[in-house]
Amino acid sequence: MIKKFLIAALTGVLPSGATFPSKLIIDPVKLANIWNAAYDVSLPRIGAIITDTPSWTPPLTPNDRWYEIIGSIAYRTGMSLLQADMNGVKGRFFGLKNVQNLRTVFNPLLTAASQGDVNAAKVILGMNQQVIGVWNYMNDVGVESAWALSRAVLPKEIGYTSTYMAGMTNLATIWALFEPDYYSTVTNAARTFITVRTDLINAYLANADPTNNVVVAQLLHEASLYASRSIPTSCPRGVRSLLRTTNSIARSVPTQLRMSTGPISPPDKPTGWPYQVNPIEQSLNDFSLKPGSPWGFVVYRVAYGNDTDSKWSRMLQLLEKNVEEYSVGDPVMEALRPRHQLVVMDDREKFEGMTPDDVRRHFRSWTADELEKWLVDPPNPEEMNKIRTGRKDSPWPFTVDIDLGTRYNICVYIDESCLDSLDRGQWPKPEVKLVWKDWKPQELPLNEMDVDDEMPPEIDIGWTILDVNAFTWIWQSAHARLFDRPAFWVVFITLAIITQGIAFWRLVYYKPHLHPAPPYNVTETVGLLTKYYELLRSMNYISPDSIAYPPYGENAINISLALHLGLDERVIETIQKMPYINLPTRVGDDLDEWATADRHIFWHDGHFVDYRNDDDLWQSRDPLNRQRLYQSTRSDMEEALTDSEALPKTAIPLSMIRNLYGMSLVLDTASNRVIVLDTQGMGCGYSDPFFKQFEWDKFPREYKVHDSFYGNEQCYARPAPDLLRDFIISTAALESGFVPGSVRSDPLYTPDLCPPKWEDWVRKLYEKSGWPDAEIMTNYLFPYGNLSTIIPLHPFSKFEASSFKQEMHELRNNISASFLMRGVMKRLFHWT
Repeated sequence: MIKKFLIAALTGVLPSGATFPSKLIIDPVKLANIWNAAYDVSLPRIGAIITDTPSWTPPLTPNDRWYEIIGSIAYRTGMSLLQADMNGVKGRFFGLKNVQNLRTVFNPLLTAASQGDVNAAKVILGMNQQVIGVWNYMNDVGVESAWALSRAVLPKEIGYTSTYMAGMTNLATIWALFEPDYYSTVTNAARTFITVRTDLINAYLANADPTNNVVVAQLLHEASLYASRSIPTSCPRGVRSLLRTTNSIARSVPTQLRMSTGPISPPDKPTGWPYQVNPIEQSLNDFSLKPGSPWGFVVYRVAYGNDTDSKWSRMLQLLEKNVEEYSVGDPVMEALRPRHQLVVMDDREKFEGMTPDDVRRHFRSWTADELEKWLVDPPNPEEMNKIRTGRKDSPWPFTVDIDLGTRYNICVYIDESCLDSLDRGQWPKPEVKLVWKDWKPQELPLNEMDVDDEMPPEIDIGWTILDVNAFTWIWQSAHARLFDRPAFWVVFITLAIITQGIAFWRLVYYKPHLHPAPPYNVTETVGLLTKYYELLRSMNYISPDSIAYPPYGENAINISLALHLGLDERVIETIQKMPYINLPTRVGDDLDEWATADRHIFWHDGHFVDYRNDDDLWQSRDPLNRQRLYQSTRSDMEEALTDSEALPKTAIPLSMIRNLYGMSLVLDTASNRVIVLDTQGMGCGYSDPFFKQFEWDKFPREYKVHDSFYGNEQCYARPAPDLLRDFIISTAALESGFVPGSVRSDPLYTPDLCPPKWEDWVRKLYEKSGWPDAEIMTNYLFPYGNLSTIIPLHPFSKFEASSFKQEMHELRNNISASFLMRGVMKRLFHWT
């Protein structure tokens, strides 16, 4: 949406093709100038609900704040949760892209289906149903408040940009024109998608005989449902839902589009198709149960205290309300509603502090007593004993309770965490825990040599957490999927074999992957990198106009080359959005910065990258410059990279080695980690200063990257936000190893001067020139870490008024003139 809006603002053309007055069009140069520029005013804080981790960076630019608004609402309200295939359909519709090509995809499928190809018919029906499913989700009332909030906050944020950013006055006006036009265009595209395919099905199969071809019959039947404009009174709920949705696409008001994670209920008894039984109805109609038997969970309360009684009442009301809401509009569920009975177990003396295992044992006993009341022919004492004791003599015999539905196999467990979940806001939703009656620990025979401290000998699968909104839905799903009598033994034997195989593989071969925590976020990473560059600019290490921000126009990234190199899409997005440094083209003392053309160090002899340059894109696969060992040229670069084990396609260097020695920071988007590669340290990440606090063989396991990375069997790396934030703070505080321009080794200076002597001289010059102290800089760069501290709006006034630039150039000249010859002699004759 944001991309489409910006295109409209720059061109004057709305998504529908309509135009607005040219006087409103935004100047692209001005938009480029402000898009990644920080506001010079204090705006309301946003994004606080996303994370409370120290690595979080407040959004300060229009780019960051607009996307933060969308992300903070979508990811915390369920508006972004949709299964993968439907999410792809939604993405193509809202990107105004072709969802399914008629000539090359749909027409061949329709031809094959007319000849009896069942799979082709399934693809056609599946795509149509996915489109309708997307609109079912988006028109769900479950997240109405979140949708209303997003539609109120985003225009307000765009208004801030209009007010406080130069040349953006018309943005708010353009948004008012764009938003309804965009939603209308998307809705019309969906309506057209369904109606066109419906017409083609009817036209192509008009003369086909449905009595001899079940596939043709199914396609014609579905097409008639989609094309219907009225809802017959006798039409069952499942079909009504489809028809309502199809008509809603045609009538949908743009402001009513909403997204939801609400479950899609199974159809009840679609007219003309095989009878499908409601799972609850099926369990209650079991021939072995007496008429009028109830359904509903047994609910155990194990948490008691002064403040839990009201929460317990609210939880019971929520559970009852969920059953009631789930029954509305479903004649079968409405008929079964009076037979619903929650069995409440809240005797404090009996149940306070019970564990899931304790509840499981009580539930088994209750099940046996309940079955004696409701079974037409109660089980014999031996079978009843198996139910009471959890079948200790045999783990999986098929007894009568297995086939009687969820009531007699799963109970609800409410502990303190479940009650506390009632007060945590709209998202995540309140939760309960489900306990399976017949679960028992499966011990694996292990000897001392086989023990893996990453996997306990018991894998607890006896209970799980459930969203309260899915309370009734899970009843049906559990019965329909877990207790299907014909498939029981097949499923059990298959799962048993798979489980044992997985357990053996984990014990012998498995090395756990490093999971991203938090998941990789392009905006966050680019924001931190931008903050680091801008800090270097404030320190006069780079010139005021040296930072180039996207978009890059004629100097844009060579996407064709990036795709040729096989770079991951997250990598490509990152290098398109990250800033770059326009380095000086000459060496001299009259430059504004001291990171001159002969010395543009990012960190420890790792140089700034510029992926606008094809050479840097090529070398990004070889950040330590190993291909020099092969003396390769551009023509045989790919072969050399293969020989030297190039980086994974998900990784991209933030700095690279131009000579023979130094360190490179490599961002791996798959794990959201930054690995410090060192030409003298085997590239294993050990050179990250963070790991100096640990003994080399006792690094924390959570930092280990097990997969081979750039030729190493394993290496260690920190989360990217943590490392980048530390680099920013350490550089601002002038800590050892982080003074701008710091090197691992430098051909211009003697090794005994750099570091620590050379770095110490530069640090003292910064301090002498009035550079702010570490506390002031930390609070200035990351103000939300300490809201009680008074932060100066511009802490660099004293430093900027000093003679730092002149003295820095004099210091460089003095170092070079005094020690260059000694350094050369030491290298030639190994002087000490």
